[in-house]
Amino acid sequence: CSLITFIEYIKINTKSGETKLWASKFRGNPYLPLNSEYPKDINGNPLKLLAQINFEELPELAPFPKKGILQFFISPSDEVCGLNFDDQIRQDYFKVIYFPDIIKEESKLVNDFSFFSDNEDDYFPIRKEGRLNFELKYAPVAINDFQFEKIFNDYFYNIFD
Repeated sequence: CSLITFIEYIKINTKSGETKLWASKFRGNPYLPLNSEYPKDINGNPLKLLAQINFEELPELAPFPKKGILQFFISPSDEVCGLNFDDQIRQDYFKVIYFPDIIKEESKLVNDFSFFSDNEDDYFPIRKEGRLNFELKYAPVAINDFQFEKIFNDYFYNIFD
């Protein structure tokens, strides 16, 4: 029997410092084309960028797309970072946005983020802007991995009961 006991994953490394609007990052100013509406919570307050992933910067790994930007925004003043315990996909105090195409011309992107002040993010989990770099790595499949059953089927349980 041939078993796959290692899986590929993408390791995220960070380095603090300012980034381009379209770069992969934690915190900082988000990528937003000029015709885009800035993400807001249910009360109309602007959300803050938690993380942004530019798929052009990732090593190729299925099922991730090869291009586009995925963003995660959360409320900077919400002590549970936008989580709704009763309905975890309800985006009242967080937003997830995907742009399939990337514009790399700053004049066509939102550049004014002066509506934020540093004292608004008492509960924000990330304190400094940081550039994200990615490495393709391999890791053993752990028994608690959601893919364990798919990879090992009944083989593991037949041997180890």
